[in-house]
Amino acid sequence: MQGKAQELGDFVEGSYEARLRRNPDRVQAQLTREGQVGAHRIRITKGVTLDAERSQLEITYLLENLPANETLHFATELNFAGLPSGADDRYYFQGSHRLGQLGSQLEIQPTQELGLADEWLGLALQMNFNQPTAFWTYPVETVSQSEGGFELVHQSVVVLPHWKVRGDEQGRWSVTWWLDVDTRMAESRMESSAAAAH
Repeated sequence: MQGKAQELGDFVEGSYEARLRRNPDRVQAQLTREGQVGAHRIRITKGVTLDAERSQLEITYLLENLPANETLHFATELNFAGLPSGADDRYYFQGSHRLGQLGSQLEIQPTQELGLADEWLGLALQMNFNQPTAFWTYPVETVSQSEGGFELVHQSVVVLPHWKVRGDEQGRWSVTWWLDVDTRMAESRMESSAAAAH
């Protein structure tokens, strides 16, 4: 959160090769890059898939050429803008359990699900993983000068899923997760408003 973590790989510094695969009801963006992690040359392939009939993204990471008998720490940063913090009806959740407001700094032990809710907007984001995943969460804030002085302005919330990674016999490791966007609450409000207007 403070920007002091040591980045062992160079994946944030370079370009990825991009391919787009599509058919009438499915589209996938595939991003691939080789990078240096310490003394190791590792290949990352990221696939983002969307089906026409679903409001769900499928995201898969495949790491290849991982070193034998060595554990690496792999994380990917997700930024969700448009989800304000500082209100009890905007929160992280697991099942029916609330974990804290969206501006919270959380360290979540390995689990296979995490959600973000904004009841005021009528929106919920649900992430489900195919293997145990730990998370860090924190807000992104900027400093603004106003008539009252300096103040923090909320920009987005960061969700950082992370794993301790060890390759299989072929030096490969992968994870898949699904991001569902649930807008039923917002849609029911629109239908109620439309019915009241008639």
